[in-house]
Amino acid sequence: MGENIHVVENDQIRYFTIPFFDRTNKVITAFSTRLGGYSREPYKSLNLSYSVGDEKDKVKLNRELLCNHLGIEVKQLVAGAQVHNATVEKVSIVHRGRGALEYETAISSVDAMVTNEKGVPLIGIFADCVPIYLFDPINEAIGLVHSGWRGTCLGISKKAINSLVNNYGCNPKDIIAAIGPSIGPCCFEVDNKVVDIFKESIVDVNKHMIKVSHDKWKVSLWDIIERQMIECGLNRDNIINFNLCTSCKKELFFSYRREGNPSGRMATLLMLK
Repeated sequence: MGENIHVVENDQIRYFTIPFFDRTNKVITAFSTRLGGYSREPYKSLNLSYSVGDEKDKVKLNRELLCNHLGIEVKQLVAGAQVHNATVEKVSIVHRGRGALEYETAISSVDAMVTNEKGVPLIGIFADCVPIYLFDPINEAIGLVHSGWRGTCLGISKKAINSLVNNYGCNPKDIIAAIGPSIGPCCFEVDNKVVDIFKESIVDVNKHMIKVSHDKWKVSLWDIIERQMIECGLNRDNIINFNLCTSCKKELFFSYRREGNPSGRMATLLMLK
């Protein structure tokens, strides 16, 4: 998988970690695959979302399985109820458990979370949208972002970085970032209506799009998000990309774009030790 990604695999589960972050020994990182776990078709088998129609007890077992491998208590997870907006929530130890064991208790209408408190495990749910990990190893603050195309147009990655700066005194030059598995430019095809929204929201977005027919375009959310983070002051060398497309890699990932409903979801986890 390359030096930017570490694969953890056994007969129970398979997930990825980020050596770029983990070698600081200050954080725990993970991105799950669909492999392992207890869910049955069409969620087979490591579905980590409570909101897609899967059996709740199976999702709980799946979350426990991943958390046990990471040394995290599942009941302490903090989740946002993702709605494809650009809201960034500052979370703390008092939020532990929100959305951990049921969707209804997740923090309402939140697609990004930041914290500088240790032992607060952030979790995001994904099946094509772009997961963004943010970590300032100097000030010891983290952010976890769910950036779909709408959130990308709204600049949610920029807002999360600004939240780290404003809340915790982070210097963008110190922040390291990772773009996790998500739909790649190979598969993210949109129509003219969506392209018009991109053009209204992002300057020079044409350089990140390829026209494939009279009314269809392929767009690189990865490149747009990387550019947005650089515009916030991050060093290009401090941004890594898994370069794994969830739509292409059927054997590894769920994909809403590929499978439609119903389908399972992967999860990102990020926690300060």
